Amino acid sequence: MTIKKVFNKKNFTDNAGSNKVSSFKTDLGVDNGWVVDTYWALSDAQEINIFNANLTVPQPPKDKENQVIFLFTGLQDQKGSFLNNHILQPVLQWGKSLVGGGQYWSIASWYVGLTTISVSELLPVNPGDLITTKISGVYNDESKLYNYDCSIESKDTNRSVLHVYSIPKLQELVTALEVYGIDQCSQYPASAMTEFNNILINGKLTPNNIPWDISKSITECGQDIKIISDASNNGSIKVIYQKGR
Repeated sequence: MTIKKVFNKKNFTDNAGSNKVSSFKTDLGVDNGWVVDTYWALSDAQEINIFNANLTVPQPPKDKENQVIFLFTGLQDQKGSFLNNHILQPVLQWGKSLVGGGQYWSIASWYVGLTTISVSELLPVNPGDLITTKISGVYNDESKLYNYDCSIESKDTNRSVLHVYSIPKLQELVTALEVYGIDQCSQYPASAMTEFNNILINGKLTPNNIPWDISKSITECGQDIKIISDASNNGSIKVIYQKGR
């Protein structure tokens, strides 16, 4: 099922001081942002046709305030290119963002452009659900640009799908934890961690092992991200919410 909502980007705020695209913002006074992430920048000769991953919906936070939590894979602009303002991402969300939700987990596909944000249908999911994310891309010889599809689903929901046509190549792959409105460690998910597994990356000149880089921007609770397997087929990346869990 594809239901697209389009929002003016002026109603959203990018992470201050970050060279990554921030997709969302709450109306809270607390600004957080990208917490931990992995990223891999493509060369000019490389392109991605498939970027798939699975993850399991974690337990809800012990303290349920007005926080918003996002877990996602994505394709975005490489740092310093194309104004670094575009990202395509299948997103698992906790909380209420400006596009909906509440004190429950939900899924949707997002595309953040230069001036607008397009979002597919926001669907509720439950802790323990297996989530499947898929991004595919193809080069259009006529337009000399790229067409992308992004989807996210669980076994109990429809697919939430977004189609994006005729944009420049998205040159960086990411996996990330992004939060807003969190000022206590107990506001993170009660699960110890979330693992992006069964990662499949395929395309022109894709190596057997992905040379991921790691960024840790917010670590006061012991947040961490670990590359369990860098394989392009059946890779695994683990997001840790708190130290000692």
